[in-house]
Amino acid sequence: MAARITRSLLAQLTQAQTPTKSTKRGLAYGYHSAADMQALAPGISWWYNWYSRPEAGVATIYPGLGIDYVPMQWGRDLDGTPFTADRLAANIPAGAKYLLGFNEPNFRSQANLTPTQAAALWPTLQEVARRKNLKLVSPAVNYCGDCVSENGVTYYSPTQYLDAFFAACPTCQVDYIAVHTYVCEERWLRDKIAELKKYNKPIWLTEFSCGDMPASQITLDVQKKYLTDAVNYLENEPAVFRYAWFSGRNNEIPNINLLAPASGQLTELGQLYVSLPFSGGSAPQNLLTPTGAVASSSESSATGAASAIDRNLTTRWSSNFADPQYLQLDLGTVKDIARVKISWEAAYGKDYQLQTSTDGTSWTSIHTVLNGDGGVDDITGLAGRGRYLRLYGTRRATAYGYSIYEIEVYGPATTPPATSSVTLQAESYSTMSGVQLEACSDTGGGQDVGWIDTNDWMIYNSVTFPTSGAYTIEYRVASPSGGRVSADLNAGTTQLGNVAIPATGGWQNWTTVSQTVNVTAGTYNFGVFAQAGGWNLNWIRITKAGSTTSARSAQVLATTATAGRAQALEVYPNPPPIRWASLQTQRWPVRP
Repeated sequence: MAARITRSLLAQLTQAQTPTKSTKRGLAYGYHSAADMQALAPGISWWYNWYSRPEAGVATIYPGLGIDYVPMQWGRDLDGTPFTADRLAANIPAGAKYLLGFNEPNFRSQANLTPTQAAALWPTLQEVARRKNLKLVSPAVNYCGDCVSENGVTYYSPTQYLDAFFAACPTCQVDYIAVHTYVCEERWLRDKIAELKKYNKPIWLTEFSCGDMPASQITLDVQKKYLTDAVNYLENEPAVFRYAWFSGRNNEIPNINLLAPASGQLTELGQLYVSLPFSGGSAPQNLLTPTGAVASSSESSATGAASAIDRNLTTRWSSNFADPQYLQLDLGTVKDIARVKISWEAAYGKDYQLQTSTDGTSWTSIHTVLNGDGGVDDITGLAGRGRYLRLYGTRRATAYGYSIYEIEVYGPATTPPATSSVTLQAESYSTMSGVQLEACSDTGGGQDVGWIDTNDWMIYNSVTFPTSGAYTIEYRVASPSGGRVSADLNAGTTQLGNVAIPATGGWQNWTTVSQTVNVTAGTYNFGVFAQAGGWNLNWIRITKAGSTTSARSAQVLATTATAGRAQALEVYPNPPPIRWASLQTQRWPVRP
């Protein structure tokens, strides 16, 4: 194979091929190395460091990684003296879009500003925003213990502080609301976000992780569960504009770090964070596409029924201010309905029914909601059938109408037969660390994953194992001197063991190695890890043990691309060399 070019140069050449990622997901951390930023880049879109200038080690590389830097004015001082518009503006780099306000000003141990003091300083931030064309994010507040006081009032809660801030600064420019929280359950996180919806501004959650428990109880599994639940909620909560996990490396709270001690290495939690699914990607395979929508009423021409099915969380349908009201979707033909997901605006339905119809006249109720709490209603396990789906609201939660950002309808998932397999093209990872792509000379051509060093990894999201039991995992590999590969599920939650990679005689001399593992039925993020590097990977095939596909595959386990039998390999799917637009949400059911 031709001489290998450097990772940094190849990263620049292949940057346009980086898989799609969440536009919301970020990190609160201030000590990144260039290698750290590169490791995080597949899964985050922004970061901040409680300062107004990025760290020197990443100042020149982050724009090319698809990551935004968001500056902050932490408190009343900048570099030890009171901040001014000139000094702050000079710090903020070109390309910045937002400016974060003061950090936890209601904490005496943090920015330590009363609402009146913060309001008095805010015009200086507005002047910087005007000069730099920035949007302004409110002071970032949290519940506190040792809190600031003013005029006999102690400001314990975020809304208490913000109410007083807005009262003192009624005409101030504030485009977004910022908040911190360290609750340990997703339901409590929902409550914290709900408290801030009254300001009718998009919300930035600029610090979160599980911290409000005794340290001995905050295990890695606790953090992983909370992170997974929280990210799923935040990605699908229309009121949340951006969120940032705390932190990269920090010893204050157990098991919160996304970055390992070694530069450029993600922890198990970090691997999970960058690989979790996100909103705004390609449509899931069983998402039904309505051909149209009508409603009983619309508040205005700008909030018509079609806005609830346009896959745009910045538009909405809203009804007149009366009960009952309905929103009716036309699915084009009669369809089975297994799931309905409703993203409510602040004016949500307290009581409503989901109804189906084959003709748009006679309706059957398939689900009833009483005393709903708004946010995102993700209703699963439905057994409906019809051409039309109707949300029929009978009781509003507010004096306004019913207001929906988006309603999504899903058909039932297709369950593959037990004797089945899937082939994952190695280059179609959802996220990775360290590897690069190159042209492949193996049967089928396309690309392979190369430059695999020890501790590099790839993750393939949403691989479905339809039944519990034994599976054969095959790896199509090439290596001049050998190596070792291991597999796991959900960022190492389940380890699947490892297998040796033999020396094949060259970087493009291909052979297949395999292992047999036991897996509980379910859908997982499938990880491939280089226990020892120095090899290339073309594809991975997962086969239910005992199937005819497995028997056929076993015949070619030791063949190479030059041995005359590679044509016996069945590679499915056979994608074009590059298909990056929808990798992060690509579903990989094990198929016949």
